Amino acid sequence: MIEIIPSEYTYIEELQQNDWNQLIVVCERLSLKCGIDITKEEMSEEIYHAISDNPMLVVKMIPRETVEFLFELWDMKEPPLLLDPYRVQLYQLTFLGFARLIDTKTISVNMEVKDMLFFYLKSHRISWIMEQYSQWEQVIFGMLFYYGIIDLTYFYEVFCMIMDQEPEYEEFIEFIKVRIVFWGNTALLQNEGTKKLYLSSKEVVDRNQVFQDWNENSDIGFHIFDREEYLAMARGNGVSVWDGIQELFQFALDEVKDDKYECMILVKSIIVMIQNNSSYLDVVMKSSSIVEKNQEKEEELCRILKRLFYSTPLYGAKGYSRQELAEERQEPFHIIDGGKS
Repeated sequence: MIEIIPSEYTYIEELQQNDWNQLIVVCERLSLKCGIDITKEEMSEEIYHAISDNPMLVVKMIPRETVEFLFELWDMKEPPLLLDPYRVQLYQLTFLGFARLIDTKTISVNMEVKDMLFFYLKSHRISWIMEQYSQWEQVIFGMLFYYGIIDLTYFYEVFCMIMDQEPEYEEFIEFIKVRIVFWGNTALLQNEGTKKLYLSSKEVVDRNQVFQDWNENSDIGFHIFDREEYLAMARGNGVSVWDGIQELFQFALDEVKDDKYECMILVKSIIVMIQNNSSYLDVVMKSSSIVEKNQEKEEELCRILKRLFYSTPLYGAKGYSRQELAEERQEPFHIIDGGKS
């Protein structure tokens, strides 16, 4: 059980307890002064003034669940908390100097932050905005799971269309730049020639290959889905109900003695291989470890994998599966063992 206590530090002093790298990441994302010659004290003051002058930055940076956890910490009359379900939220709050774990049983909460933000974050308007931003985040994750990389200029227009909203482009980009601090699976890229911004999933093995594949598939546009499909993709952590997926999970579950976590890791790794355009042979080799030498079982696994190989969307095919790509072009299609076609 965890005890919650008020911090002895001012907010600027609290920020200074973070390491230099944490502070510079926050400063970079908030477009504040930073660099190798800037001290922790200077960066802490920059962050303090930015947040006190514009508390909306907090709403853009941390998700609703983290704000709700912060309210629980501020209400010290609540019974002591179990820590494990809140480790991600506590990490985010520590990053911003709002709270920190003192030892294994104690969380200190910065009360100056409460004075600055409590009534602002409690307002109905901000609660509604946080809910909107949560949905924005999930839709963006869903897009990344389908395409691997997204051109933010193009997908801003797609985003507006499917969300029935038209936020300013600058707000959309600022939201991504600020929130990405806590998106461990993404990277923000800029083409130095065109100055275009791209958001890339770290599940993409070879970004240059994806861009090359897009050029080779210039005769088709991106496969655009509706909002619910992107949200479902995000909720499924990049796994959807493609042909063969349920059978593969059940097959793996039967073979690894009901270890659901191990099965999910295996299935996800196979999906990522297919999306990165790995060959069918490589996918089979990756999966073969779950089957003891048994010809009947091996043949069953291969049948399932072939269905999944056809039906899984590819990063380089702009979100189309191999089957959909063939249908789009009205071409005959078959798997060549060991090849990528």
